[in-house]
Amino acid sequence: MRFLRAALAFLGAVIVAAATGSLWQTHRNIVAIETLGHEVPAGLALRTAGQDLAGFAPMYAALCGTAFLVAFPIAAWLWRRLDGGRLALFAVAGAAAVLTMLAVMDLALPVTAIAAARTALGTAGLALAGAAAGAVFAGATAPPRAY
Repeated sequence: MRFLRAALAFLGAVIVAAATGSLWQTHRNIVAIETLGHEVPAGLALRTAGQDLAGFAPMYAALCGTAFLVAFPIAAWLWRRLDGGRLALFAVAGAAAVLTMLAVMDLALPVTAIAAARTALGTAGLALAGAAAGAVFAGATAPPRAY
């Protein structure tokens, strides 16, 4: 039962990171288009967000999930050795996982593959999505009175 709870919490965290990261990416792209002087009607923006959730989010989920497989066990190990701070540890682990994933991608690929990561603000938004995912995982797997 404990494994199932952890697996579902992990899946929830990956969904949070992928969905919020995808929506953030869409938003940043639309802002970039509008900065060039082109108007993006609300209906088009919503359709684009839906298409990104269907097309970009699954790939992004796989990347985030892989990064979380490294980061969350490290956060759990640290939590067992420190006094409290479970939510913060997992939030930091989620953000660090996303930032590390983006850095590895930048080293491995000739271009920045995730458009939102081309600016500091875009990268910060993706990291915050990772932090939210870490917080979701921490909350869903917390033993009683773990905070």
